[in-house]
Amino acid sequence: MTDCSRCGGAMVDMVVPEDGGGAYRGAQIRAQRCTQCAVAWVDTTRIAPRALVGTMLERKREPAAKPCPRCGGRVAKLTLSWDTYWVQIEECAPCRIVAVDPGEYPELRMLLGAAHDVLVSGA
Repeated sequence: MTDCSRCGGAMVDMVVPEDGGGAYRGAQIRAQRCTQCAVAWVDTTRIAPRALVGTMLERKREPAAKPCPRCGGRVAKLTLSWDTYWVQIEECAPCRIVAVDPGEYPELRMLLGAAHDVLVSGA
């Protein structure tokens, strides 16, 4: 990724420390953040057992305006919820990357933690 697919700003590499328990304790999640709009494209292969589109967490799906910054493919704008947690993200399912705005990553992690068993079972 070189340019932000939302605003065209420069993308910089960053590491998101993962403070979850279990197998992910101490893991570092790769991401890229836009220097202009601050959106972060996060690699979800270490925090979710599968792509999030089409899971029981999905409440609403619509096509995103911009293509995936990694593969150029279609990105889905998703509203996800489970129990009392909800978040709106953009996901490229083949690349397993999601776009999160500032402050959304902790919400996404809480949602994924609450729904972990459902995601693992493939429901």
